[in-house]
Amino acid sequence: MYIQNCLYNLEGVMDKIPVGISSCLAGQPVRHDGGHRHSRYCTDTLGEYFSLHPFCPENGAGMPTPRPAMHLVEHGEAVR
Repeated sequence: MYIQNCLYNLEGVMDKIPVGISSCLAGQPVRHDGGHRHSRYCTDTLGEYFSLHPFCPENGAGMPTPRPAMHLVEHGEAVR
């Protein structure tokens, strides 16, 4: 509700502000398991005020969907 009140004054003054959003939050099945984490708050509520531009860094880096889950482990002082 707060975001709606803040952005109310911008209506009619400017186009929607472009904002990057994770593809899985936008409902695209790009997660490692082939699923998504669609957020209706992001797409329905915030989408009224912002121009949403979905992207998936993992797919952009060439990783397939689905793909094996990534596991980070400590190796000495480094994380791999």
